[in-house]
Amino acid sequence: MAGALVGFIANAIFLMVAAGGDIINMQMGLTSSTMFDQNTRNQSSVLGTFFNLFAVVIYCNIGGLYWLFNAFLKTFELYNIWGTSIPLEKFASLDYLITITASVLFVGLQIAAPVLLATLGQDIILGIISKTAPQVNVFQLSFLFKPVLGAAILIFILPILLNVIQDYYTYYSNILN
Repeated sequence: MAGALVGFIANAIFLMVAAGGDIINMQMGLTSSTMFDQNTRNQSSVLGTFFNLFAVVIYCNIGGLYWLFNAFLKTFELYNIWGTSIPLEKFASLDYLITITASVLFVGLQIAAPVLLATLGQDIILGIISKTAPQVNVFQLSFLFKPVLGAAILIFILPILLNVIQDYYTYYSNILN
């Protein structure tokens, strides 16, 4: 039970970043480029997988594995192998679990916000063009511009996202109280 709880919290930390990648993937119009992930046996988006691997590299770089090992060792301190009951209130507080679970979508939206705003601005501009010049097929132009604009924004903000993700990881580093 303790291992499952620590694993759930560690997985939620990675899902925060992967959710941002999935939102960006959907907004850029790349939902048709999903691939089969053999680890989870599910369909996963290209940018979601990229952001997940990016998050793993950052997590290992800032010493997240040591936090995970310390949390694992602390489970043995809190719950002896010969114990008969599991004191879940000592492992992680319910408030912390609710906060980290609720933060998955919130952090994902914050990571995806620059691309969301840029593509929203592009949609507004293309909508104005379609009203002023109805002869231009704006619907086809959006299929061309969205991935290019999204990739350009991602290249620009990726170094900034590195610091943002590191800050989130250090904020949520207290796996066990």
